[in-house]
Amino acid sequence: MKLRHLLLLLLAPAAVFAAAAANPSVEFDGVLVESSGKVKVSLLNLTTGESKWVSVPGGTFGTFTATSYTPDAKNGDVVVLTKTGSSQTLRVVLKNSTIIAAAEQAAATPTTAAQKTAVTNNLRMLAQAAEQYFLENGVDSVTTDKLIGATPQSYIKNLPSVAGENYNGLAIRQGYPIRVTLADGTVISYSP
Repeated sequence: MKLRHLLLLLLAPAAVFAAAAANPSVEFDGVLVESSGKVKVSLLNLTTGESKWVSVPGGTFGTFTATSYTPDAKNGDVVVLTKTGSSQTLRVVLKNSTIIAAAEQAAATPTTAAQKTAVTNNLRMLAQAAEQYFLENGVDSVTTDKLIGATPQSYIKNLPSVAGENYNGLAIRQGYPIRVTLADGTVISYSP
């Protein structure tokens, strides 16, 4: 009788291991929704420790392809994974119902020296446009909405964001530095 129980205990882990290998334990632990609407999900294979951001649909994770993502605040967001070469699917619920917006993801990424230089160049361009505006209009302050635009009287046609900074409505005063805050919280200043 004791031998029978010992044999069952020895066989049980092998059966559990075989079931785990046939159906890997995947954890869905994050969502990134980019400003373009593209969705990426963070997946973790609990067996191997592999972690990866995967595009939905079409991104691959091990032997699975992410086929769909469904946001559900009440029951938890769901990603469906299909095993390559078969009809086996895994439906995985988001571990913590937290959606990360692209701007928050950018804030978590440190700003590079090249980005800081590009932002400084944008501020330099704004300062030059503001100086011209001051001379032509006899004033000592202006907002960026009067300097940037597609109209013929605009000094700058387009000033795109480099590192999450926002130039809209920025007030510029003659003799004062121009400052802008980047997505990661870094403040860039330019003194004309």
